[in-house]
Amino acid sequence: MDFLLNPLNFMIIKISRVFVYFLDNFNDGRQIKYLEWWSKINPHSYPQRLWVSYLSNLNRISLFFFNLLYRPDMNLKQSRQLRPCFMQGMRAMIPFLPGIVPFGVVTGFTPISFGFTWIDSWLGSLLMFAGASQLATYQLMNEGASIWIILLTVTAINLRYVLYSASIAPHLADANRLTRLLAGYGLSDQIYPICHRDYRTHEWGLEERIAYYAGGTLLLWGLWQACTIIGAFAGRIIPVFWSLEFMIPLTFLTLALQTLKTMSHRVTAVSGALVSFVGLDLPYSLGLILGAISGVGFGVLYQRMIR
Repeated sequence: MDFLLNPLNFMIIKISRVFVYFLDNFNDGRQIKYLEWWSKINPHSYPQRLWVSYLSNLNRISLFFFNLLYRPDMNLKQSRQLRPCFMQGMRAMIPFLPGIVPFGVVTGFTPISFGFTWIDSWLGSLLMFAGASQLATYQLMNEGASIWIILLTVTAINLRYVLYSASIAPHLADANRLTRLLAGYGLSDQIYPICHRDYRTHEWGLEERIAYYAGGTLLLWGLWQACTIIGAFAGRIIPVFWSLEFMIPLTFLTLALQTLKTMSHRVTAVSGALVSFVGLDLPYSLGLILGAISGVGFGVLYQRMIR
């Protein structure tokens, strides 16, 4: 239950620890081996000597945080053994990245179009790390919805994470409280399927599972933060009269269309949309809540009718 309730990911202790695993030996003659992966996905990268210098300096910083935040009883020889799991997690996340870029830029741009500052946009991305919830929050705040409507909407959007957490929790059950607390923050629609798949197909221990999770999550998190910041600054440059607010419903429409695979899904979507449209003038954005509830109700009713 702790894993279900804790809302932050393991971006501090475990990530600093994994940096030590990944970066410790960049000056022992094996630099090319560790740079081959990056060269494959980015053939036009900077010269390798610059990467080696950068990563060597980053190694010192990572080692500092490792000693500061994590237990000192694990030696570096043990920590290096988890580097392949970390890299495997990053490689498994790569296919999801092209779809993250436009979504992140739109998420960063949206609050700027509503009059928020780039700091507001960045903090929303940093604290929530949930694109659909961020867009819904900005939209409802712009419409003057009450805090309770916003909380109910965000809760409804994020209910799927309860199922994700319940599925992954047994694999991280032996981790300490802070690790599980931090793991919840990084749980996403992208990290869940790869962990759910590879945790069952590999005989990993707890440390290997954590390193794998950290590799995929860190790559996704870093790209998401960068894209939202780019979108936030782009929002300050793009003229207001362009009225790009249409990107919000367009983004949600794209996400919704990807889920309409069965007739019950279509019944749920259509009925929910119709009720929301009828209740468009209701105060406090209640039409949205009624549409969500009625959509689920009609979907369940349809499934019972066809059985």
